[in-house]
Amino acid sequence: MRNVVRFLLRCFFRTFKTRFELRFDLSELPTKGVYISNHVSWVDPIVLFAFLPGNPIFALHGQLYRNYWVRLFMKTADIMEYGNLDVPDLKNLIATVSSGRLCMIFPEGRMTTNGNIMKIYESAG
Repeated sequence: MRNVVRFLLRCFFRTFKTRFELRFDLSELPTKGVYISNHVSWVDPIVLFAFLPGNPIFALHGQLYRNYWVRLFMKTADIMEYGNLDVPDLKNLIATVSSGRLCMIFPEGRMTTNGNIMKIYESAG
């Protein structure tokens, strides 16, 4: 099911000629480790889910995951929902990455309200 949803999302983004500016080749992306991204829109995790290699786990703040559209598309993704990234959440995330999984985090902890980069919290480090 996950691959079908990812395929449909890719088709959707390509049909509407959504522009992604990449400064690297997608085939060079590692399939293990941590990806860190700014969080400008609620669509960010959906786009990343569609195009990242492998089967990434997304560490999403509970506030974002309450968005109907994000929740709808991300039901086929592996989600780690967190509040303020407490110590147990961080230990769980570290264990996941140590087991060889790819993890996607948004260190700002929430979506930007003005389109600019917001404060990055220490928990991302």
